Order: sequence, then C-alpha cells, then structure tokens
Amino acid sequence: MLHLKKKKKAISLDVPFFAPLMNH
Repeated sequence: MLHLKKKKKAISLDVPFFAPLMNH
C-alpha cells in the first residue's frame, strides 16, 4: 500500500484524465 501514498499526488492529475473515461 506504499504505492498509494506516492500515487496519491498523481491521482489528483489522473482524476481529470480518468473522469471522462468513467463518465463515458
């Protein structure tokens, strides 16, 4: 679960990228 800590910051940038994929 250590990757989540480092990915937490990346999630902020991934959210807008995955948002359209999930909305589709």
